[in-house]
Order: sequence, then C-alpha cells, then structure tokens
Amino acid sequence: MTRKPLSATETAIFEILVEAANVGAKCPSNTRIADRLGHSATNISNVMGTIARKGWIDIDTRTNGRIVTILSTGKVTAPLPTPRKRIVNPVRTVPRVQAKRDADIAASAIRIEKRDPCFNCGVPYDRHTASTCKRWRGAM
Repeated sequence: MTRKPLSATETAIFEILVEAANVGAKCPSNTRIADRLGHSATNISNVMGTIARKGWIDIDTRTNGRIVTILSTGKVTAPLPTPRKRIVNPVRTVPRVQAKRDADIAASAIRIEKRDPCFNCGVPYDRHTASTCKRWRGAM
C-alpha cells in the first residue's frame, strides 16, 4: 500500500508520535504537541486526523485516553492507566440511602393541621364551617 506524502506540519507531528511510541510513553496531548510546534490544539487534532486518513497512523480513542499505532513499525503509544473504581457494598449503603430519602420526603411534605388557618379565609380549620368559607372541606 502506498501512502500519501506528509506536509511539513504533518511530518513534525508524526515524528513526535514516533518518539512517544518508540519509548512506549503515553500519547502526547494536543496541547503538548501544539506548544512544542507553535500551533493551536484544534489544528493538531485536525492534522492528526489527516495523518490517519493518509495511512501513517491508527488512532484508537475507545480506551481511556488516546492510543496511536505507527503503522510502518507497529509500535504503539502506552495507554493511560485505568482509574480505580470504588467498590461499594450495596447491602450496607442502599438501606441508609433509602431511609434518608424517605425521611427527606416525609419532612418536606406539606401537612395541613387542624390548627392551621385556611389559605382562603384565614379561619383555623378546627373552627371552619360551610358558612364561613367557600372552600370548606369538612372535618379532617
């Protein structure tokens, strides 16, 4: 397979990626490459896509971070270490969370007590009658 030639910027980025792959280091970020070459990070991302389309590298972004394979040598940049997942004991924590949630719901519920005034006429509910308020609901 013949590969399309690289421009000067593409060659510079390709050489940085080859250095990282030869050492087995993680793939440098777009910002690091941009700082080293004096370009913008967006430009580096676009140029890396162009290098991949031309058949010089393969970019794998399905993992944690970015892994670049140099297709001519088969060398690969190191993947980022996967973050450790916190193990939670669901048997112990779920009932506490559920109990707290139930308590919060019960505390936030609006309860109408007999001594509270009617929101319409202001008369306490225990002294409320049909003759004093249009919205009278009878005994609670």
